[in-house]
Amino acid sequence: MSISSITCKNDLLRHFICTESPLFFDIGANKGQSSKNFRSLFSNSKLYLFEPDPLLSEKLQKEFSDCNSKVQNFAISNNQNERNFKCYSNSEANSFYDLDKKGYYFSRDYVKQREFTVQCKTIDNIVSEESIENIDFLKIDTQGHSFEVLEGAKETLFHKKVQYLQVEVNISGFYEKNESLSKILTFLENLDYELYTFIHGDSEQIGHFFFDFNNGSICSLDLFIKRKD
Repeated sequence: MSISSITCKNDLLRHFICTESPLFFDIGANKGQSSKNFRSLFSNSKLYLFEPDPLLSEKLQKEFSDCNSKVQNFAISNNQNERNFKCYSNSEANSFYDLDKKGYYFSRDYVKQREFTVQCKTIDNIVSEESIENIDFLKIDTQGHSFEVLEGAKETLFHKKVQYLQVEVNISGFYEKNESLSKILTFLENLDYELYTFIHGDSEQIGHFFFDFNNGSICSLDLFIKRKD
């Protein structure tokens, strides 16, 4: 595929990932949307799905029951501990954090339905336990917790075990805790990873992002990150 014809995330993945059986880490798997998409692009791919909500995880276990898929019912963070996790009326908003009462989700009447304690692990722990040498694509969609997930992958990133990443960044207007785009980019830059492009979190179109229609500010975007070689 010519680089000039790339318009969406799937085009990027097809362009950059050349191995026959790529390994995909789906952090914040939800209902398996990203894993299904990745498997449709790479039929022999190996999938690791991480989903802290036991109800969603149980469904994922049934749907991804093949020998090349592994579903884990815990959260990914920057250390091994336990944290309170919140589930909302729309599961895509599930998070460690409370909603911004002036934000997008709150305005759409998302309400907290459950809150419970979840086990947390780090990517570094998992890579070590599973003896993983290479992750072709790492997707982080953790609703306000991206930096902490990256912190927990520092050794893995330092040893260049990840080829490409998609990192969601909620800058404002979703949760009481906002994320810092510059902090995330600086962290990755210091580990020899660089920003390649922006992706819209829903449409996955290149160069698009969520913005506040009232003031024009960026609310949320996904980063497509590549390793410096």
